[in-house]
Amino acid sequence: SDGSAWHPQPLDDRGRPQLRTMSIELEPIAGWTLVATGDPDPTSAPSAACWSWRTPRPVNGMAVAGNRHRRFARSVETDSGNVDVVVQVSESNASKAGYYLDASEAYLDRYTDLLGPYPYDRFSVVENFFSSGFAFPGFTLLGPRVVGMAPRSLKPGYLDHELVHAWWGNGVYVDPDDGNWCEGLTSFCTNYGRRVLEEGAEAGRRYRRGIINQVSLDPTVDNGPVGEFGRRGREIDRFVGYEKSAFVFMMLADVLEDGREDRPFEEWVIWE
Repeated sequence: SDGSAWHPQPLDDRGRPQLRTMSIELEPIAGWTLVATGDPDPTSAPSAACWSWRTPRPVNGMAVAGNRHRRFARSVETDSGNVDVVVQVSESNASKAGYYLDASEAYLDRYTDLLGPYPYDRFSVVENFFSSGFAFPGFTLLGPRVVGMAPRSLKPGYLDHELVHAWWGNGVYVDPDDGNWCEGLTSFCTNYGRRVLEEGAEAGRRYRRGIINQVSLDPTVDNGPVGEFGRRGREIDRFVGYEKSAFVFMMLADVLEDGREDRPFEEWVIWE
């Protein structure tokens, strides 16, 4: 993990891990395939295991993950350049790889159009032992049950959420002293936004009502302001960081459209 202090972590003047470019050379392990924070060696083919990685911009840590995986790769041409997609899964889930290649291609096409160039050379989907999804710069980890549930596990808020963290959280960083707003913005773009983009405004209204109903049934989940979520020493519920924060962006999107002619959601001002 990038937070486990397995490598030297010089601190900045606030006592936080200093942002710096990092690179790693991994000793090859027969039968294994690994992925690390950042971009792979440009001479490494997507279909082959890569043992050299470098971050394209300063980071505060580097993570490494992998296993005895099958590899499946595809090159995706976006409006802002080529992005390689690699899916690394166990033998038991190899039949599901095509779902994740197709979904990743669709999400890259969708969100590079809305958010700008994908911030890395490659997007890797890596099966792991966690029960949920975790996004790292350039790759995401998905639990074996989630991987095996495809295509049901590809509804809004799953793989799309982890990919969009490449922009919000792993592209534009969160200041640990100023709250973790990236979960709400990512949820706006995917958990909510993809529903509106693919199913229409009524699907978005149902999602918004669900958030309101959730806090109405249990007001204790709204236990602080969005800006306190993720700050050290605060115990702010994840509802605040995800659903409440996303709702702030939903309201902002409505305000920005006030007085304008009706138009498709992907043309709304907030995407600018």
